[in-house]
Amino acid sequence: MPPSRVTEIVVDNIVASVNVVLPLLDELHDGFCPPFVQAISNTSLSLIRALQTTRKNKEECCQLTENIHSVIYAIVNLHLQSEPPGCLPPAKLDQVGQFTEY
Repeated sequence: MPPSRVTEIVVDNIVASVNVVLPLLDELHDGFCPPFVQAISNTSLSLIRALQTTRKNKEECCQLTENIHSVIYAIVNLHLQSEPPGCLPPAKLDQVGQFTEY
């Protein structure tokens, strides 16, 4: 198993465990009001949300990298197929212009 997948599994297990404990901490706080329990609960919840946001950002960055790769490949391919190299006919330039508007 690659290290990144192992890390993902460990993080998922930690998140699942903390999600089970958070309601218990809230009940403990409501029932007995021990010092710092609410702060620990709030901090744990914030960390879980940050972790989920980071995971989402990672997925979006991977998708963006794939999109950049596709665009670069298209540009190089367009350059190699042009006659003479580097010169595009007006119809192709129009298509490139339409693409950049999106």
